[in-house]
Amino acid sequence: MRTIGKFEYPDRGNFKDALTVAKKALTDYGGAIPYDKAAEALGYTVKNKARMSGYIYKRFDDICMFGLTTRDRGVIRTTDIAVKALDPTDTAKAAMGKAEALRKIRIIAKVYDMWDGEIPSETAFPAKIGQIANVSWIEAQNKAESLRKLFNEVFPYLKAAPELPAESPIQEQGARREGIMESLEPTTPSPWVEAKVGGVYIRIPRSMKGLETARKLLDLMQPEIPTEEETEEQTKDEPQTD
Repeated sequence: MRTIGKFEYPDRGNFKDALTVAKKALTDYGGAIPYDKAAEALGYTVKNKARMSGYIYKRFDDICMFGLTTRDRGVIRTTDIAVKALDPTDTAKAAMGKAEALRKIRIIAKVYDMWDGEIPSETAFPAKIGQIANVSWIEAQNKAESLRKLFNEVFPYLKAAPELPAESPIQEQGARREGIMESLEPTTPSPWVEAKVGGVYIRIPRSMKGLETARKLLDLMQPEIPTEEETEEQTKDEPQTD
């Protein structure tokens, strides 16, 4: 893992590595792959899992930055995002899952939105990165190669994701260009429907059964509500004041 300004990003493991380990974990190990098997999935030969190289563990940490997996005691576990991103039955869902995972790395989400998915030329790249990360041109120049390599790999995945619905956290084009939204979080409709009419507050489950319950409650309230004629009579009987 490396840092530039306030941003962290992986440089020992790429997104392809993350997908490889997550897929192996899901298909062969029920979502929790032992460290030695994860290392083998990355191309290492492990003769003694108790003496694995520290570099391999650092590579695990970089892979987990993508949001598909997390490190646990002795295993790497897949996340719900990995299940979505690797779904073989729904390509659109899988594309969205991959985009969601990539946006867990804040600098990826920020630069993709600010640059509208287009990577600047090699000569302009360091200066633009320096502006976004608010670092000196020297630091930007030193990190430019690793960042450019990262963006070249992941931007095609973000471009492949379907357009998001209006409720999505990155719904507004203007917000995307200003880099306001730095991550993609899944949105889920509330299980409740709420409404206030006059002095009456109603909160029901988001279902047809909930709607039927609300209608029954309103029917029970009807006898307590005066008709227009009764209301007019009440008004006539009220004392008049000058």
